[in-house]
Amino acid sequence: MRAHSMSYVYRPSTVDGIREVLRLAQESGRSLVPRGSGFSYGDTALNAENIVLDLTGVNRVLDWDPVTGVISVEPGVTIGQVWRHVLSDGWWPAVVPGTMYPTLGGCASTNVHGKNNWRVGSLGEQILSAELLLPSGETISCGPNERADMFFAAVGGLGLLGVFLRLTLRLERVRSGLLRVEEWAAGSLAEIFSLFAQNLDRAEHLIGWIDGFARGPALGRGLVQMANTLGHTPDAARTLRPAYQDLPPTVLGIVPRSMLWRVMKLGANDLGIQAMNATRYTMGARRSGKVSHVPHAQFHFILDYVPNWKWAFRPGGLIQYQAFIPDATAQAAFGALLEGSQRSGFVPYLAVFKRHRRDPFLLSYSVDGF
Repeated sequence: MRAHSMSYVYRPSTVDGIREVLRLAQESGRSLVPRGSGFSYGDTALNAENIVLDLTGVNRVLDWDPVTGVISVEPGVTIGQVWRHVLSDGWWPAVVPGTMYPTLGGCASTNVHGKNNWRVGSLGEQILSAELLLPSGETISCGPNERADMFFAAVGGLGLLGVFLRLTLRLERVRSGLLRVEEWAAGSLAEIFSLFAQNLDRAEHLIGWIDGFARGPALGRGLVQMANTLGHTPDAARTLRPAYQDLPPTVLGIVPRSMLWRVMKLGANDLGIQAMNATRYTMGARRSGKVSHVPHAQFHFILDYVPNWKWAFRPGGLIQYQAFIPDATAQAAFGALLEGSQRSGFVPYLAVFKRHRRDPFLLSYSVDGF
């Protein structure tokens, strides 16, 4: 939100159009950066006084097999388009980020992860094959078993090697549109680690939320949610409809959800966030150990609960920081990060906690840890 630049932006709607923009970049001697929906953190897709290739117009589902759960898409197809296309057939993307609006090309170029990384890995590990347009104009096919060196460099490579033209992924079978979600309150960071250790073997998705303002013995307190897919239920056909997954357009039937960021803005300060965190923890503690059934989209896409939530932090913007720490030192490191941020007056407004594993990609950020 802070970084910006002026660029020449082109938004083709066909693969031939992408090639034309690439030729234009070569002929004009300008560099080119691919861009999806603009959900990357920082300045990933900025290219001052050069060319930005907006791929949101190249957004067709090219092939879908509801028997095998294999889908092929153009790079501008979003996560939301994918799950809406496949859910009624009983499938769901195996790895999704916290919002449904990023493009698959962007997700592949940053190799996004979900709440199940320790179990299934990153998005790149779900890709069966890809077509990549190189700066030379050549189009190549690559995958884990074909030109693997190019594949493992391009996925997570931030567009440095070329532009994805086609991505083929395997999805995950689901029998219901609902997840079984169990939540626990943890009174400290040590308790959060303990809850993760207890549930990693029986969870499909596991996510922790931490109250960054909690201090002393309560340092790192928070909530842990475990989610597992349900088997076939009598209302499966209804819950597998995309419309069932959507949040209502209003809260309590009165306040338009699109206006919630304005309410959020009133509390977008230290005192407001501290109060909201305390309320969230208290409410979570009251329902600790209870089970609920939650639609897939509402569980996975937490960042979409408040449309345009980032506007609440205008005009200053926000900083997103992710630390990947090996298992052996994670608890001590995260405790030190929380204490250090509090001493410095930069308390994290939103802190989340996940378990990760290593992956085979060249520009990998993940570790066997948290």
